[in-house]
Amino acid sequence: MKNRKFACALALLILLPILFSISCESYWQEPLGVHPQPNAEDVRYYTTISVTLPKDYELIEIRTKPFVEIAHVGEHIMDSETIKFIGYPASILEYETTYNVNVEFKDSLGAIHRYGWKFSTFRHGSVGPEPDPEPKGHNVSTDAAITIFFHRFTGHRGAKTRQEWANVAELIMMPPVKIGQITAEEAGLAGTLLTFVPEKPLRPNTTYTAIYTTQAKEQCYVWEFTTVTK
Repeated sequence: MKNRKFACALALLILLPILFSISCESYWQEPLGVHPQPNAEDVRYYTTISVTLPKDYELIEIRTKPFVEIAHVGEHIMDSETIKFIGYPASILEYETTYNVNVEFKDSLGAIHRYGWKFSTFRHGSVGPEPDPEPKGHNVSTDAAITIFFHRFTGHRGAKTRQEWANVAELIMMPPVKIGQITAEEAGLAGTLLTFVPEKPLRPNTTYTAIYTTQAKEQCYVWEFTTVTK
């Protein structure tokens, strides 16, 4: 009996450091990728905040300081093994501001992991995108197209022309709306007007959340509007 107790005590002494190290390692884990990049500077005000994880992982929360309200978290399948969780801020970020981001996620075994990083926005203010219907707009026609005016040809990373920009632009609508046509044309002084034409009329008396983004899911602009009552 004494030998059995001694063996159990010895096994416990051996296993405790191992279990402790595993629990510590599972508490802080670097994701496969994040956006914006850690310590990035001059980040656009209408950026997304995303984390790329193994496909069987689950995102629990995205938190920032200063606080940024996340209007919607989307999922983008990268390949058979990875998934990107995209946080779409409810408003554009402040300029010349350092944001600390903390994400919490769960692995396939149920262990909770955390990771944090920071990035900084532009050092100079600029005019943000101007959507139509306007934010919080009411009595919007059910036949309306959705447009966004950019004061400069900010485009999309890698897009050299407005047509290339239109090819990668996306509009996520909630409730869902299928977009049939997307165009980008010159407007104002070197500005660009993106136009999204729904395939079918919008629902009457409905509040829509519109999220502009691109295929890379690295920039976004979020707003709401309400259609006319019929």
